[in-house]
Amino acid sequence: MKLKSMLIISIVIMLLHSLAVVAVEEHLLPLQGTITINGAKLSPGNLIIELYDAPTGGNLVYNSTNDFLNTVSGGSYDILLGNGTQPLSLNFGQKYYMDIYIEGTDVDFNGSERQVFMSTVGNISLTTPLTTTSTDTDDALNISVGGAFISGNFVINNTFNVTAASGNLNTAGKIQIENNDADDALNVTGGTFISGDTIINNFFNMSSTTSTVRTNGTLTITSLASPAFSLNGFNISGANAALETNGTVSLLSLISPAFSLNGFNISGADASLSTNGSINVNNL
Repeated sequence: MKLKSMLIISIVIMLLHSLAVVAVEEHLLPLQGTITINGAKLSPGNLIIELYDAPTGGNLVYNSTNDFLNTVSGGSYDILLGNGTQPLSLNFGQKYYMDIYIEGTDVDFNGSERQVFMSTVGNISLTTPLTTTSTDTDDALNISVGGAFISGNFVINNTFNVTAASGNLNTAGKIQIENNDADDALNVTGGTFISGDTIINNFFNMSSTTSTVRTNGTLTITSLASPAFSLNGFNISGANAALETNGTVSLLSLISPAFSLNGFNISGADASLSTNGSINVNNL
């Protein structure tokens, strides 16, 4: 029997975003349709679906093989490509070409061997920049489920905000700031918790009038160069300015002098250098 001349087939390709991804490289594509032969509804019936990346020839990107045997019932079928033994992996926005076999016979589409469609499921691969014209100031691009993997550079020309109460910025590498601002390249308006070592290769400045260095443990300065801790004009002049610790301020050096002050000035009415522990200067 030549189905090509006797077959009336209706196909609806339903591209549902909610079924876009079931695994990193596997996707689902709903396909519905009706089949009649000489006015009679086909039942039961077998389907084989093939997807190619070209209208003729090209590469076979999907073959359902035996996944849809006896799926035609009462002249209708409702199937999910990729929901079987054969995985489906598509690229979002790419054109694909579908070929259908019914009961082992190849079906044409208005004289064409394959039916073209554009996938709205699959992996997103861009050859041009992704641009949003949304005027939303904090939610123009929203990834609400899953994550985003970026293997190249991620450039921000304005502000990058982590706004959720539980939002975290995690990295197994480095966070590098290439900013020429001499005193404000990294600006933290809240607190900063660092559980490991903090290394400063240049200056550590506290410029605010209420700036304070505090510790409930030990503040240790270790240096192999002379002097380990040098103050050329140490000035605590604010009304409530203080260097405070409930533990120990310890200066360790292998080279003399361990602690050098050229002009030590505490001039505020309530200014003080205070500790409930001890201030140690140790020199080897």
